[in-house]
Amino acid sequence: LPICYRNRFQSGYLLGRWQPDHPFTLEQHFQELDAGHDFYAPQSFVAADGRRLLFGWMDMWGANMPTQADGWAGCLTLPRELTLDAQGHVRMMPVRELEALRRDAHSLPAFSLNNQWRRLTVNALQAEIHVTWDIQKSQAERFGIEIAISDDRRYATRLYVDTQSRRLVLDRSQSGLSVGGYRSVTLPDGDTLELRLFVDRSSLEVFVNQGETCLTSRIYPPTEGRGIALYAENGDAYCLAFNHWQMASIYAE
Repeated sequence: LPICYRNRFQSGYLLGRWQPDHPFTLEQHFQELDAGHDFYAPQSFVAADGRRLLFGWMDMWGANMPTQADGWAGCLTLPRELTLDAQGHVRMMPVRELEALRRDAHSLPAFSLNNQWRRLTVNALQAEIHVTWDIQKSQAERFGIEIAISDDRRYATRLYVDTQSRRLVLDRSQSGLSVGGYRSVTLPDGDTLELRLFVDRSSLEVFVNQGETCLTSRIYPPTEGRGIALYAENGDAYCLAFNHWQMASIYAE
């Protein structure tokens, strides 16, 4: 399989032009909407204010689904707003209404890592995380973020830059409950890499450079611990900004 089609089933879009009573004119071939492990059957609708919004099913046929044992049939992604950029690519971003759920803001000023693993004081349970890397200055062979780290470090999900392959990699090899595998995307153009992560009890949704790329995957770490760390291997990495919020429940208390 090509490196961009690792799931058994793909969800994506074709770009073209259509009018009633006229054939569809294709302008761009099939593009995946999400490059993660678990994104399928997206459904979109138009909101009252004209925004095109989308939900996806956060599981994948043919993959391990540990929550089936508890009577669940997967879960839904966060609601996402779809836009079409100047290059003709569909971008997906979490809807702005999610900002109302932010609590307990925590931020760090810019800093560098040199062959370091830096554990932070915040956690990855019902959290929104923003981290911006200077990929032009960062020369480490690998650098990125670990989330949902257990206290004994047996469990962790990694999202890192591989500078030799010029790819952003999502690694589930230690994400718990028999899930595994890697997914990766080509690093976007530009000097910086902006990552916006949403982590719930068994899910990770990543939005790269304002929705240019998305990676959605289920993870199953133990509840205890759920730490976060930033790291660099074999060289320097420069973090330009780090922001973290705890997310309140969507249900009224």
